[in-house]
Amino acid sequence: MNNPLPRSYFEQSPLTVAKDLIGKYLTVKTPLGVVKSVIVETEAYLGHLDPASHAYKRQTKSNEVMFLSPGVLYVYFTYGMHYCMNVKCWPYGTPGAVLFRGIEPIKGVSTLLKIANKSQKFELSNLTNGPAKLTKVLKIDKSYNGLDICLRSSTVKIFPNDDFKGKICKSPRIGISKNKDKQWRFYLDGNKFVSHFKQSNFSC
Repeated sequence: MNNPLPRSYFEQSPLTVAKDLIGKYLTVKTPLGVVKSVIVETEAYLGHLDPASHAYKRQTKSNEVMFLSPGVLYVYFTYGMHYCMNVKCWPYGTPGAVLFRGIEPIKGVSTLLKIANKSQKFELSNLTNGPAKLTKVLKIDKSYNGLDICLRSSTVKIFPNDDFKGKICKSPRIGISKNKDKQWRFYLDGNKFVSHFKQSNFSC
């Protein structure tokens, strides 16, 4: 496998990164083994330019990772029960991030099923077709907040996929109350690991 995506890749706009991450490989070293997945759904959050971003108004203790170096994880706790995983974009000091919404596991499937205590007959997409689902089964929690995924030693890394040829669609983001009209959600057309929702305003 090639080297993980470099820090310079994440210095780009969250919009650029969110779209380009579709089809890339995500590897996570879980307590039971390494899981390799294809990223199939993302959302971009543009910091000071985006009322839906956690960093829209100012830097705080809870969002400070979004102001650090590009290529670190921003993991937050939501609804008192779920973790969501993002990667920081834009240069140091400028907040922005991409949320991982859906992944398709291609290696380490048995590891995921074991973590989730499911049989081989279980529908795998139900484990990773949503931002809270994928962090739960990959055992991603607040301890991953600030993790540098550009290091080869990191337990979470993203790699290029030179063979990717899928169609990427975009739509408004899901589950937000501000800036709802922006088509800043990207997903792999026809992939069952994309989170399920009713959506009419989309384009491919």
